[in-house]
Amino acid sequence: MLLAVVAGSLLGVFAVLTKGIVDVIEHDAGHLLRTPEFYAWVFAGVAGMIYHQSAYRAGALTASFPTIIVAKPLVGGVLGVTVLGETLRADGTGWLVLAMGAALVMVATVALARGEAATVGAGAGRDVRIAERPAVPSPGVSA
Repeated sequence: MLLAVVAGSLLGVFAVLTKGIVDVIEHDAGHLLRTPEFYAWVFAGVAGMIYHQSAYRAGALTASFPTIIVAKPLVGGVLGVTVLGETLRADGTGWLVLAMGAALVMVATVALARGEAATVGAGAGRDVRIAERPAVPSPGVSA
């Protein structure tokens, strides 16, 4: 699950850096290769995809996929507000709904990861070896 957190975080950083890249392209596309944001953007994108695929290979999809889905917008949103100065407009009820939705998504992600860990710990999903094969073929099966 740690690989999934890293993957989602890097892809969230990639999304934030994309805003800077678009701004540079908008003003002077020839200047793009001379900006440090471009190289950080490429690194975050490539590393994010590598960790993304590694997270899928390291564990079950039911644990890594929701973690990546939660980490991307969480990191992107926090960086957007703190670094880029973005704002969220919501009233009292809106903030309550946002907080409850975020909490629900995080709790569901942890529950999925724990459920997957319990399944793996119990040995479910492994191939079962048949001890004895029947001597007589089933009816309707030709030998």
